[in-house]
Amino acid sequence: MDRLPDREYTEPDGTLKKRKSPYYPSNEFPDPAEFVFQRTDIEAFEEQVAQGQQTASTDIGPREQQTLLNIIAGMLDLMLGKTPGGRPQSVFENQSAVIDGLLAHHDGKQGITKRTLEKKFARAKRGFTAD
Repeated sequence: MDRLPDREYTEPDGTLKKRKSPYYPSNEFPDPAEFVFQRTDIEAFEEQVAQGQQTASTDIGPREQQTLLNIIAGMLDLMLGKTPGGRPQSVFENQSAVIDGLLAHHDGKQGITKRTLEKKFARAKRGFTAD
């Protein structure tokens, strides 16, 4: 997505106003290091998760737990990282912004509390080194 620059215009009464231009689809391919998802990918993932929850055991072993922590740490690393050109890979500037975004969209769901997210993110980042 790209955004046109803001534009100024004059109202019929003569006052000068500034209009924020909307975002529009970019005609360029994203940098290979950018974090990109399509809606169909997200919907397919949600369906897989929903199917997996119906048959999955509630207990997870230490190896699976570490795998999930590594995935969380890797996703945080991507979301808070920059492209080789120095551009942010996502709209999130820091971990607090990620937590605020999760709370804004998923507050009330099991495990989605500020304290839990901070604790899990810290645990995930401990011992994880991005390649």
